[in-house]
Amino acid sequence: MITRWIHLEELGGDPWILPIYAAVNFAVAQGRHQRLPATTYSLGLHVATRLNLLPHVVARLTESCLSVYEKIKAHDEGHVFSAGKNGYAFRLDPTIKYLLIADVNSFLFEVNACAELITEFAQALYGHVGRPSDKESILKDIKGAYKHAGLSPRWFALLDANRNFIAHNGTPYIAVDISSPDSPTLLVMKDNVVNFDNPNTFISIADLQMISTGFTQTNVLLQNLLIDLFR
Repeated sequence: MITRWIHLEELGGDPWILPIYAAVNFAVAQGRHQRLPATTYSLGLHVATRLNLLPHVVARLTESCLSVYEKIKAHDEGHVFSAGKNGYAFRLDPTIKYLLIADVNSFLFEVNACAELITEFAQALYGHVGRPSDKESILKDIKGAYKHAGLSPRWFALLDANRNFIAHNGTPYIAVDISSPDSPTLLVMKDNVVNFDNPNTFISIADLQMISTGFTQTNVLLQNLLIDLFR
């Protein structure tokens, strides 16, 4: 039986939800809308916690990449693969390698989980003001905001496909692109890739950066949409 315990202080971090709550509270004070139900505030707390988590996931992934880049400086020409030439695999400390794989998996999982939670929160707010609250209606509004802002939603397809792969279909392998020796970049392979002509067989660090940037941009657009619900 649990009779004594310690809670850990939550200091907050990402302020994404605060302007939305400010708009809600102002509308309630003016009598234009009812106060949000407790379940919606609870959902908002989960969203805030997920958003606070993500910068730490990104920082760990960045640190893991840098650790690998530093270690492979010790490679020799025999380790290098190229078109028509096989090298031999570089031996890397398994802890460094598997932490990097875990950080890639964590990044894809956490961004996807946060995006889904934010969508659920948006559905609750849409429903609260009497707007169609199915996911398709909200995505339609977001796509309209993308078009108006001149942004590409391609990040979401990248996230969806690659998160589904690591969740249901396989485990990634790691390689490093040294085409520019002074700027090594991570390659996350979905199979034993012998060339990198097919972008569907691997994820690049540029793809992960696109997902991160796209997620942040979408949150800005959605925040504005949710604030406008209460104006």
